[in-house]
Amino acid sequence: FNSTIGLDQSYIKGFFPLVNSLLKYKMDSNQLYLQISTLKSVGVFLNQAGIIPMRCTIVYKEMINLKIVAEIANILKTTSTGVTSLHKAAIQALAVCLHPTSGETFPFPWKRNPSELLNEFTLALPVFEQLRACAFKYLEGFDWLQSLVNIYNSEEENQANS
Repeated sequence: FNSTIGLDQSYIKGFFPLVNSLLKYKMDSNQLYLQISTLKSVGVFLNQAGIIPMRCTIVYKEMINLKIVAEIANILKTTSTGVTSLHKAAIQALAVCLHPTSGETFPFPWKRNPSELLNEFTLALPVFEQLRACAFKYLEGFDWLQSLVNIYNSEEENQANS
């Protein structure tokens, strides 16, 4: 990441096609950490892209074009068989897709140059909305609310057992 150019295009063009392949590949429980790390990396890329979104629109377009959001939704479909760390990582990555700006960046514009960066956020809003619409399109195919409840309940059970 560079504050002048954003995310390096070569990383995006090289990494995102691999993401799709890694998320589609059915791994056994010993290899699950690779998919979890992949989802965490997607979240990091999206958070960094949210810092200067107009210079990083390729990240959002790759998420849509490569159907990475669809793969994340497919992971969430399987929560009825039990919630794993993969499901928890998937919901975190999906949350960043639905609200792709860093919490410190644009909700608090007075911490930065508000006129320049707020304008950039406003210009990037259509790209954010396109990603959000794409995510909801893939979520409509199943009972995603029940999947989120399953993940939430599993976290509550883990905290109660600790």
